[in-house]
Amino acid sequence: MATGIQTLDVVHADPRQPLLQQRPVRKTRQAVVKREVLDPFIDDMTQQVSRSLQFYLASGSGRSQPDQILICGGCANIPGVAEVISSRVGVPADKGDPLGNMKVSSKAKAQAVARDATALLTACGLALRSFD
Repeated sequence: MATGIQTLDVVHADPRQPLLQQRPVRKTRQAVVKREVLDPFIDDMTQQVSRSLQFYLASGSGRSQPDQILICGGCANIPGVAEVISSRVGVPADKGDPLGNMKVSSKAKAQAVARDATALLTACGLALRSFD
């Protein structure tokens, strides 16, 4: 295949037809991985965000719903994760950028740094400690 996308032959069982007469349904490996791996992972992640938010609201009097949730870390790069969390938790969510308006050294690969920025949150925080 020219696209580089692998496909799987998946037979959907139809109890009304003998198994030998059923036709395979073509599915991309990416679709299967998303359905079987990423979707349950995003469900778990959303549940953890919801529990953390409930704990935050219950742990102190006078606390109100946050205006926004920032998703950081490597998982923030999963396509559509912020939208799923926002729709299920009921709070706007967006991918956080710990680099903000920092300049990237000319020695660094700017595209790689921008792609991996959400995973650099801890490193940025530790670097900022040196300015205290």
